[in-house]
Amino acid sequence: MKRILIISVCLLSLFSCTFTKVNRTLNDIDSFIMERPDSALAVLESINRNDLGTARNKAHHALLYAMALDKNYIDVTDDSIAMVATEYYKKYGPRRNYARSLYYLGKSYYYNKKYDKAILEYSKAEKIAEGCDSLYLGMILAAEAETYNKTYNSIEELKYIQKALEIFKETGVEQYIRPITYSLGVAYHNCERYEDAIQTYKYIIESSIEDDYYTILSHLRLAHSIIEHSATDFNLVESLFRKAKEVYEADLQDKDYWAWAYSLYKIGRFAEADKMVQDIGISDELTANFWKMRICACLKDYKSAYEYDLLTMDHQNNIINDILQESLAAYQKDYYQVELESTEYKVKIRTIGMIAVIIIAVLILVIICLLINKYTIKQNEEKEKLLEYAEEIKRQLIAAKQNDYPTLKSKYISLYKSRFETIGSLCEQYIQAAGRSDIESLMYKKVVRLINEVKKDSLNRARFEAMLDEDLDMIMTNLRKEMPKFSETDYSIFSYLIVGFDATTISRLLDISVNNIYAHKRRIRIRIEEKKPEHATQFLEMLA
Repeated sequence: MKRILIISVCLLSLFSCTFTKVNRTLNDIDSFIMERPDSALAVLESINRNDLGTARNKAHHALLYAMALDKNYIDVTDDSIAMVATEYYKKYGPRRNYARSLYYLGKSYYYNKKYDKAILEYSKAEKIAEGCDSLYLGMILAAEAETYNKTYNSIEELKYIQKALEIFKETGVEQYIRPITYSLGVAYHNCERYEDAIQTYKYIIESSIEDDYYTILSHLRLAHSIIEHSATDFNLVESLFRKAKEVYEADLQDKDYWAWAYSLYKIGRFAEADKMVQDIGISDELTANFWKMRICACLKDYKSAYEYDLLTMDHQNNIINDILQESLAAYQKDYYQVELESTEYKVKIRTIGMIAVIIIAVLILVIICLLINKYTIKQNEEKEKLLEYAEEIKRQLIAAKQNDYPTLKSKYISLYKSRFETIGSLCEQYIQAAGRSDIESLMYKKVVRLINEVKKDSLNRARFEAMLDEDLDMIMTNLRKEMPKFSETDYSIFSYLIVGFDATTISRLLDISVNNIYAHKRRIRIRIEEKKPEHATQFLEMLA
């Protein structure tokens, strides 16, 4: 027995020494992982995970491994690695490690294109990192901006990029300032602030000590921003593309070659431009049609430009339909989830209500028994009060049961599609007029007439608002009655907001920039709050 005890103590000491050694190794890796991530990854992969022993060592190893993979530009789609660290540090801390583990968990969701989950984890990490790690706070904000870029939310993308850049400047971490400055230029471009984008890219190019990856990218991005800014210096645009290709040996994408060819046409070097277009070969259909339309317009071939414009519109219409279908699918998923939660909530309410009624009934009986002899009048008053309480609980339960979640179905998509019937009408007019000498005049008149019809669109608007009135207690009729000074654009934006469309979708529906959509929404809210109409609460709740 004594021998067994001695052996047990020796083994325990051996394991304890092993776990302590692993702990020291992990702490050493943590000290140099930011500067030498390749070395850190090699050491981490050499550690036998059976030697980690404690939950603390396992969490630390998981965190460092996720960090090392990310720092070595290996996209980690397995969220279980960071999850091990997240679950441990959430319970036991420290807060800095919890913030870092949430960041890398968000990264794994991002690489899996689960952008909603990524934003959720980044938001948690941001709140925690605010008080304990400025460097990671900047990295988290930059990751949030990158995720908003993927979801076409340019406003939020720009906001988070600016916050990240400010933090990196405050902390003086030079290695992050240049990449985040380039991302700032991208965000400006996406928000159509082309002048700001141009200045940002020029700053990156002019401030570079040696030509790096961001110098090359800035040449390409600068060329695109100058084109979109409607500038006339196409010689500069052409030289930027040529320098990126010939001097920096950059891998240009199809959209770069199309823009380069367009600049060659603009400066009159037609042979070079024709050859470049031929060399592009098979390209993305939307990108090709868009640039062909621009090139034909540049060459004054307006008929072909018009045809490519129609193809572009048709392709964009398909994209919008896909977006609406995805939005509807996402809405239905959320709807069914809310329905499930609502059903569970109703069951809980019923159970609580029954318990409350039983308790109240027992209390009534107890009070009656205690006071029946001496306080008959008082007993009756108490009984009436308790019955009123029970009736109120019953009324609330009935109201909760009848409070069904409002449904919005696919009829919104079919209604939206009717806005694009004008394209079919244009094609029919074009076919009928084939061979006539005055075809351009006829098409022009037809376009003007159809544009006016689309702008009015009164029948579809009336049907859409009637549908909302039916589902939402006459909300549009009340809005028009109580807020008569709103513009038709305000009414349209309000109606699209209350059915759940985001700002990007509404901007495509109404041909208004995303910035203007936000401005309209803010103005609608302010005017309702100031005037305080009869149904103000309903209007503001739907806007929220």
